[in-house]
Amino acid sequence: MTKLKDFQNEIQADLLTSLQVDHASSRVGQAMTYSLANGGKRVRPLLLLATIHSFGQDWQLGLGPAAAIEYIHTYSLIHDDLPAMDDDDYRRGQLANHKKFDEATAILAGDALLTAAFSKILAVNCLDSQAKLALCQDLSHYAGLAGMIGGQEADIEAEGIALQLEALKDIHRKKTGALMAFALVAGGRVCQQDQAVLAMLRDFAYCYGLAYQIQNDLQEVLWTDEKRGKKNAGDQEAGKNTYPGILGTDQALVALDQEIDKCQDILAKIEASVPTFSGQLLAEFITYLKI
Repeated sequence: MTKLKDFQNEIQADLLTSLQVDHASSRVGQAMTYSLANGGKRVRPLLLLATIHSFGQDWQLGLGPAAAIEYIHTYSLIHDDLPAMDDDDYRRGQLANHKKFDEATAILAGDALLTAAFSKILAVNCLDSQAKLALCQDLSHYAGLAGMIGGQEADIEAEGIALQLEALKDIHRKKTGALMAFALVAGGRVCQQDQAVLAMLRDFAYCYGLAYQIQNDLQEVLWTDEKRGKKNAGDQEAGKNTYPGILGTDQALVALDQEIDKCQDILAKIEASVPTFSGQLLAEFITYLKI
């Protein structure tokens, strides 16, 4: 727990420092900082740094890519909250970006965070050009139409349509799991792991992402609005497909446990394949998935 708290503090400082210096006088810059500073668990950058640490490497090597992934995640949340998307007025108990500022500013703030993410990777001095190129290619893939954006598109198109379970899983592998896949794979790349290990890290991320989404859906059923930090209707009430909606609450809890078991199995396989790898820190993330 202490190590993850150290990571979280470093991530928070790194996220905000450059934006405050470069964009303090800009309304769009203020909107970028507003959403970045608005709390959150920083799960994706934490996963990246924890992966590097798990291979016995210096986790500070990953601060640039960690900031990049949080920029991408934050931009996606800003856009998700817009009236044309999820139409949410609040995010983590605070006004959504477009409510604090306005819709045009929120759109531009999201766009600016997206483009800043790649600059953050390219500015890293401790990685060579080949590593930075691979990270940028990975981020473009996992954040783009093949990943997060494709998942968001499929999620919107599925509103009001009763999906089968596998179709819902495919949406969430992209919408939620893809950025987590970047986090784990990026951590592996920084540590110069081979393709077989990168594949296991990716598999862990997709299982973790599904579990994370199932947990999120269950929170909307089992938690109060205050605990969720959102005061608008949840996905199920908005006509979106959810795991409790398809499976029922009890079976959704079973599905959550199944994905958690898969995550634990994959960590054991990586430990068996890489002598320097310890899955202890990544296993801590799994404990947060319990309802």
